[in-house]
Amino acid sequence: ITDDWRHLHDDDGMHYSVIAYSHVEGVRETGFHNAYRDPLSGAIVGRYLHHPPLLALAIAGAFKLTGLTSYWVPRTVSIGFHLIVLACTTWLAWRLLERRREAALLVAGSFALIPVSTYFGKAVVYPPITLAFSLLGMAAHFMALERLRLRQGGWWFPALLSVPVWVLAAFSGWFSHFLLAADGLLALAVALRVTGRLRWQALGLAVGCALTSVLGLAAVALHMYLVGGLDAFGDFLSVYRSRSGMEELEVMGSDYTAYAAKAVSLSMLRYLALGPALLTAGWLVLAGRRALRGGLTYADVWILTLLAPGLLYLIAANRGATQHPFYVYFLMPGVVLATVRMVLEGWARLPRLAPLRRRLAVAAAGVALTLSVLTSAAVLRYEYRTDDPFALDRVATLQILYTVPPGQRMFPPRAIRPRLPSFEAAPQPGIGAAWGIEAEPELARASAPPRRRA
Repeated sequence: ITDDWRHLHDDDGMHYSVIAYSHVEGVRETGFHNAYRDPLSGAIVGRYLHHPPLLALAIAGAFKLTGLTSYWVPRTVSIGFHLIVLACTTWLAWRLLERRREAALLVAGSFALIPVSTYFGKAVVYPPITLAFSLLGMAAHFMALERLRLRQGGWWFPALLSVPVWVLAAFSGWFSHFLLAADGLLALAVALRVTGRLRWQALGLAVGCALTSVLGLAAVALHMYLVGGLDAFGDFLSVYRSRSGMEELEVMGSDYTAYAAKAVSLSMLRYLALGPALLTAGWLVLAGRRALRGGLTYADVWILTLLAPGLLYLIAANRGATQHPFYVYFLMPGVVLATVRMVLEGWARLPRLAPLRRRLAVAAAGVALTLSVLTSAAVLRYEYRTDDPFALDRVATLQILYTVPPGQRMFPPRAIRPRLPSFEAAPQPGIGAAWGIEAEPELARASAPPRRRA
């Protein structure tokens, strides 16, 4: 947590820290949106408007609150949101799987096992904050639908409380609208299966989901326009065209489709761990059979509601998913719940098996768990023992071009003199003093060249 930025996607930690420090230096100039400051003049020299701004604002708040700007500060922010994801997933598993304590314990074990949790759960990227607010909103919708299903009153209260949470989710990441749409479709499916007053109430919840999504999109779009004008939307469309793979499809056609499918599938196997990935695939097969027979359970419906938006997001931003394996993070709640359900079902069927089959099943489960632990350990060992060249290069570039928080100046001045001679001539003593933020003892190690591991 205290290491500098050098591993896979650690450059995003520097990126969002730079933007956060721009807010610390003055939100009037940044307009509460992602912006970069010149290291010499302190003026705003760049914008990053195609993505919602809440992550950098949260990090800026942590800088201001602690008075520190070390590497661990933005990571702690991500960890806090990751723990919210863990809490929401545990609560949903407990409610969906007969309030069994085993379900909660298995969720915790899954979060400790899969690399997308243990590695990207502290990464300074937008999936943890986006999924945290989205799952809080989804938990409120779950309570509303439970009240409707049990014909209890007051269903509108948790639904109303979810609105500001979903707006915060919209200001965190675009994925929130995928999950909110799945919530709305679930409420619509409930409305189609019931009659009378209950149908109108469920329909009202579905309409409320749609209106909340429109409200979030409108608020984010208005913020983009107020800060960047119409050019912000042109930048957004350009970035989406790149992340969606449209350009590659035009040039490569089906070859790109095969490449993207293979790359994303490998990322899923790598960062979801072998066991959970295979159990989720098995759950999809069994859930499909149950659906064809009309026997899909309430828990299955909710697991699909959590899983489908992540899969659709990977398809909609397929080029981005091949470049950013942390997109797999959005699959994590659905994968964990599917894994827990499969394990509990298997455990319940175990006593009914013949003795030989029971021993074989236990042995197979032990082998699968061992392989999952070993593959996860291998992924983490590789990530933490490998310096990512792209991350190091981008971190150096960000330090050269923009104002960097004092506690994160990784590279010594001599490392950047050839590329920016004027940087040394305009030091920034006391930067951030007005906010109570000063350089930390970690700055001492900035005088040494960056270490490089194999």
